[in-house]
Amino acid sequence: MPDRPYTDAARYRALPLEVEAVQWTGSNAAAMTAFAAHRFAETAPEDRAADPDSTAALLESDHNSWFDLHVGDWVVRREGGWFGVLDDDDFTDRYEAVESRGGERADSDGDVFALISEIASRLRDATDSGEYHAVGLIYDLANGRTTIADAREQLTEITFRHV
Repeated sequence: MPDRPYTDAARYRALPLEVEAVQWTGSNAAAMTAFAAHRFAETAPEDRAADPDSTAALLESDHNSWFDLHVGDWVVRREGGWFGVLDDDDFTDRYEAVESRGGERADSDGDVFALISEIASRLRDATDSGEYHAVGLIYDLANGRTTIADAREQLTEITFRHV
């Protein structure tokens, strides 16, 4: 690395980015719809004039426009609901499978948001110390300080007194 003319500069590395992804096989439309919802659509053969090999499309996030899908492409979802498309080579160059913890599947953003919603709905009517414990769970989930499984277990132990 070349010498730097100033000493206050520090070096930084990009954080690892975990994503969820489903590979388009040409016959897994139900799985793609479950994963990407309204952002996924199969392309009818008569609508493939511009690209006959495109069998579906994804409404991607960067330009909010439809991106052609070919068999073998990956639909990628990042935190915050961003969606994009990568061909198989680009996907395998950028990502590797993440092992789940303890034989269970890894927590997804959807799992986190569903649990936060459940905690919030219980918290809405809470008037006792359970409220403070629940707020702590929300904080720990938001900051990655607990797992979905641990938070669910703690939530079952909280008693809320309803008015």
